Amino acid sequence: MQPYFFPYIGYFQCIHACSEFVICDQIQYSKDGWIDRNRLYGNTPEGSVYIRPQIQKPSSSTSNIDLVMINDSAPWRKKLIKTIKHTYKYAAHSQEMIPFIIDLIEHESTSLSSFNNNLIAKICKILSINTKLHFNHPSLTAIEHNLDEIIAQYRSEDDSISRAQVRVIEFCKRIKAESYLNTVAGKQLYLFQSFAKHDLELVLLEPKPPSYQQFDKRPFVPNLSIIDMLMHLGGEGTSQYLDNYKLIRS
Repeated sequence: MQPYFFPYIGYFQCIHACSEFVICDQIQYSKDGWIDRNRLYGNTPEGSVYIRPQIQKPSSSTSNIDLVMINDSAPWRKKLIKTIKHTYKYAAHSQEMIPFIIDLIEHESTSLSSFNNNLIAKICKILSINTKLHFNHPSLTAIEHNLDEIIAQYRSEDDSISRAQVRVIEFCKRIKAESYLNTVAGKQLYLFQSFAKHDLELVLLEPKPPSYQQFDKRPFVPNLSIIDMLMHLGGEGTSQYLDNYKLIRS
């Protein structure tokens, strides 16, 4: 999966459900994705506000995620820390979690993907997730260098197979995986029958919407950044939701 910016609980459920989890930035950057934004609780009609790092976007609309750079010409880190402190100063676990989140925000990195990779790995630790993490697995990198040729081979047998499916199926074969797991949003990219043709199982994880106490007398706002859960529940409390999902196998 892509390296998301302070992703929601479903992302960490996906990591928790796997034996190995691969973070990849060798795929095309999308301005509508979640690598450079997320949401916190906020006093708005939607009940949330967006948070973003300051970045330098690639000059080409078809550039990969690895070319998205952190831009520290503006004090975005200081502003983000201020927002989090103000928003969660009365949250149940703010005293222990605010220093932890500040440490993640202040992590020095030139690329957004390495910045996000660091925060994902450290949040996994505080949630006691023991899944083996890979950042740009060597086998995946090798596939990217020859992806057009590999796609041509696959399409000689199935001319309708997508680029995204070829990348994942070939990777699973090279590391001798038996199954591939993604969130239920992956149903737009991956087909069960395509994986079955290559003796692989496709599994989709559907998070069950969590419900926990946010702020007194305020409506609950679901699917916010993991920051929200950590502030209200702490690491141990948030980890109790890691198994709150169902798996779709066909």
